[in-house]
Amino acid sequence: MSGSMSPFESFWRFIVDSQAVIFTPTLRESATRLAWGESSLSSPMPWPSATISASTLSLPTSSRRFSVKLIAWAHILGSASLTWMTTRTFCGAAVEGAGFAGSAAATGKAAASARATSNAFTIFMASSRVVGIVGAGALFPRRPGAGNSPEGEYGPDGPAPATRGEGREVELHPMRLYINDVAVRDGFQMEKAFVPTATKIGLIDELSRTGLHKIEVTSFVSPKAVPALADANEVLAGIERVPGVVYVALVPNVRGVQNAAAAPGKPDEVNGVMSASETHNRANINRTHEQSLSELPTMVRVAHDAGIRITMSLSTTFGCPFEGRVSEAAVLRFVEAFLRAGVDGISLADTTGMANPRQVEDLTAHVLDRFPTTDDTFYTLHFHNTRGMGLANVIAGIEAGVRSFDGSIAGLGGCPFAPGATGNICTEDMVNMLQDMGYDTGVDLARLLAAARRMPGIVGHDTPGQVAKAGVSLELHPLPDSLKG
Repeated sequence: MSGSMSPFESFWRFIVDSQAVIFTPTLRESATRLAWGESSLSSPMPWPSATISASTLSLPTSSRRFSVKLIAWAHILGSASLTWMTTRTFCGAAVEGAGFAGSAAATGKAAASARATSNAFTIFMASSRVVGIVGAGALFPRRPGAGNSPEGEYGPDGPAPATRGEGREVELHPMRLYINDVAVRDGFQMEKAFVPTATKIGLIDELSRTGLHKIEVTSFVSPKAVPALADANEVLAGIERVPGVVYVALVPNVRGVQNAAAAPGKPDEVNGVMSASETHNRANINRTHEQSLSELPTMVRVAHDAGIRITMSLSTTFGCPFEGRVSEAAVLRFVEAFLRAGVDGISLADTTGMANPRQVEDLTAHVLDRFPTTDDTFYTLHFHNTRGMGLANVIAGIEAGVRSFDGSIAGLGGCPFAPGATGNICTEDMVNMLQDMGYDTGVDLARLLAAARRMPGIVGHDTPGQVAKAGVSLELHPLPDSLKG
């Protein structure tokens, strides 16, 4: 931090560098322009009657993600004031004694406590009235070069309104989220009846035009173990590749990677898998932890030599149906091992729907704090809705800093080697929720719903998805006859 920077200017730098959002447009634009070097703040504008009274202000430097433990309760007196007592970040930095006093020089009272994570904090800003409101779990309009989003950066005014979904006008949140669908692999592998290859190809082509980031289309496993996906080569050869969509195949071992690399239409990415619990790893892929980790460098080398990205999914991250809770230390060890091997991404998977939101936020935040990345799509969260907490876990994941999430259209899915594993979280339900909250998913919800509504006919039974049945949140209905006239 520059020694010539005023405490107030340092405070604004902190706001912008932590990529928080302030919903008051004037404040948002001023802070963004300051961060871009288009202006400087020699006075405490845009707070007309507020001045900073602290003589020193120690703030953490910019990083892609850090979590701030902060909640400030301000006692507003006279023309209002805000006192910040102590703020402690996960990286150990502290902000102490920063007080903001209004023109009435009243004394504010505040206590800093509790938990807000990954670009989530609460600020009350006041003059003759409170002019700032809560900004939680959201990205500030970014500086040029910040982050690694394939969608580019937002300008000072943020993103423009967009029409998405079924005719809904949505004011987009500046945060970009990336949605992946795994139904053709994770969903169809659980079906008793074989889904015809042509039907799989048609569904993948349909999903490719919905704005999804990734589509998991098949797996290279033993046809005896998973006969539903015995047509991996035919599916990959038959689909139409849409630019911007990543086509993924699951691989359990080196042979799976080799088969994917030799396929007539090789995937863009392969997703290796191992379980955080030893018992499930043996049940799922017939490997001990030692065996899985020992062959991982070879899997990475074979994939990269073939020009294929490789990611790793850590199954049972949040709990195992055989062993119970998995220790955080174990999860961190596996993530570190994956990184040492050179993988291109990591998915933390709740294989049997045992996770709860608090656990998700805490564990995921610790992973991102310990192993940060500048790629918004490097870490993915994969949830099942077995106990009805899937969508709540998505929100917890966003709060922890993850921007990429798996879903399964119509809520299909499960794990044939994990007792009690029911469907994945439903992709269209997740997209509907996130878009209603104002997040930018890049997904055309209307097209996604059209595909989801065909799924019961494809699999021959009802599916768990809710929005396909009820309609989007703001889908209005005609007045009853009794109210007409």
